[in-house]
Amino acid sequence: MVIGSTESTSVFYASIGDVNLNIGESSKTVNIPQLVLDNCKSGTYRLCLTLYTSETGVTASLSDTMLSWSWNNDIRVMQFGLDGLMAYYQNNHFHFTELGGLDVRGATNMPGVLYSGTCSAGGGISNKWGKFQNTTSVTRTVSGSTVTYVIPHDVGHGNYQVQITQQTANVTFYVSVKANNSFTVVFTGNAAGAAFDFTIIGRNY
Repeated sequence: MVIGSTESTSVFYASIGDVNLNIGESSKTVNIPQLVLDNCKSGTYRLCLTLYTSETGVTASLSDTMLSWSWNNDIRVMQFGLDGLMAYYQNNHFHFTELGGLDVRGATNMPGVLYSGTCSAGGGISNKWGKFQNTTSVTRTVSGSTVTYVIPHDVGHGNYQVQITQQTANVTFYVSVKANNSFTVVFTGNAAGAAFDFTIIGRNY
C-alpha cells in the first residue's frame, strides 16, 4: 500500500506496508501501524491499494482508514521566485512581491519611526510603538499655566526629529530640548496640561 500525492499528476509518495498471500491461503489481513511522514509537499493525498497477481478471482479491499496532518511552526525557509522573494522563520519574516510589496515582521533596521505614543495630560504614556521606547515614567512639571513634559526614549543620539499632535484646545507648545535619551515638550495656556501624540523619526542606529 502506498500514499500518493496528486498535484498536476499522481505520483507515489511513500510505501506504508505490504502483505503476501501464499498458495493455499484463502485470505489474509494486515494491520498497518501509525506512520508519520515529515516534510510533505503541498497537494491532495490518498491511500492506494495495489494488487500484483497473475491469478483470476483475487480481490483486495481496505477497511476504515484515516489520514490526518499537523502543522509544525518551526519554520526556516528562504525562497526566490519570478515575482519576489521571502524568508520565513518562527517569529520573523521578510516577504516582497511585485504586486504585494513589502511585508516585514520582527526587528527592522532601517530609517523611519523610532518611537511613537500618546501622552495624557497627566503624563501617562499609552499606544507605544517602536524599537526605542522606554519604560521610564514621564517627568511632568507645572509652573503657572505652563506644563512641561520630558519624554524618555532609548534612541541614544540627537539625530532625530519630533512630531507633536496636540489633543487639547487653546494651548500652544514647542519642543524645547532634543537630548540623546529624551525630548522635552512645553505647553502653555492650560495649568492642567495637554494630551498629545508624539512621533520620533530619524537614524535608527
